[in-house]
Amino acid sequence: MNEAEAQFQSGMAMLGGNALSPDWKSAVGLIEAAAGAGHADAIERRALLECIGADRARSWDVALDSLAIAAERGSQSAARQLILLADDRYEAAAPAMSPPGDWTGMRSRISLARRSRRAGRAA
Repeated sequence: MNEAEAQFQSGMAMLGGNALSPDWKSAVGLIEAAAGAGHADAIERRALLECIGADRARSWDVALDSLAIAAERGSQSAARQLILLADDRYEAAAPAMSPPGDWTGMRSRISLARRSRRAGRAA
């Protein structure tokens, strides 16, 4: 297991379970370190941390950018999330391997303004 994988697994373990770890900021730091080292699943998880504002300002734009990077690095979860958001589907088909830059293009099709208007109408 490389260092980035160990950091990611440790951070996820600290966030898992029935109760949030009192040391959640350390867990976020471990996930950030693994993401910074290029770990695809950690980058995907960083997207969640960005959109909920965990120990940072909330940023959907940064979260979506992280999903694109994670998908480009092989995260199937990130790829499926991008498909759901870009194609406005309720179920993501299993993505085929795609050329570099394809996931960034898909991310660019996601309109946060349009999604915000829809969320406002549903409430």
